[in-house]
Formats: sequence, C-alpha cells, structure tokens
Amino acid sequence: MIVCSLCGGTDVKCVVVVDPNTKEFIEFGYNAFSDGKCEYCGNVPLTDPGEVQADIDRLWAEHMDKHGEAPRYAYCCIARLNFEGAERRFIHIGESQYPEPLGKVFAACTDLQAFKALTVPDLESGREFTVISIEAFSMKLP
Repeated sequence: MIVCSLCGGTDVKCVVVVDPNTKEFIEFGYNAFSDGKCEYCGNVPLTDPGEVQADIDRLWAEHMDKHGEAPRYAYCCIARLNFEGAERRFIHIGESQYPEPLGKVFAACTDLQAFKALTVPDLESGREFTVISIEAFSMKLP
C-alpha cells in the first residue's frame, strides 16, 4: 500500500497525464507513485513500505551471497520532515566499533530488522525521516 512518507497516511494522490478535452487517461507521469500529495502533509514523496522491505531483503541476500557477512552500511533514499523531496544517505547497520566519519553517515540502527522498521513512517517515535528506497549495501563507505 502506498502511503505518505512522513505521516504514513493513506489519503494520498499522485499525478497522471489525462487529455483534458477527451478526459482520456494517457499515462502515469514520471515517478507518479514516488511523488504526490498527502491530505495532511502536502506535497511529499510517497512510499510503499512493503515493497521497500522486499527490495531490502533481496539486496541483503545478494550481499550475503557475495560477501558472506552482513553489510555495515545501506545507501538509501530517505524523506525527511521539513524537506521537500528525497535525498540519498548512508545508514550504519550494526554495532559501531569506530566513530563514524562526520557527515558521511546520516543515521544508525542495530540490525536488519531495525533497518527495515525505518521504512515505515513513524512520527510518534520522534524519528524525523523514512527510508523510501534502498540503493545498495556495502561493507565500507566510499
């Protein structure tokens, strides 16, 4: 189910291309399911937490097959409160043995399940962002 990436509400709309003279549906606009309008939050990125979690599981399994150990970082797209649009950031996964380089890591979580929980909008917890897509996992920062 596609929801608002900030409040998690389902009262969202997205853009489609329609011929105004014939009222004929032409196509979905570019990123129609990624950008939309929430009745409560205004113009926001939209997200499908179930789909994002499935992508995380797939990429995690591919990483484990290739490297034989859990990744330390996720490169993902997030939506933040008070920020229009989405941005790509690194999130640290697991226990940190060393301080993270300033400015490189946006957030941290303890394990895969905690990372997947970040895909569900949760304003009540005080978290001010939601993971709306996963790009890749890695063992180290670039």
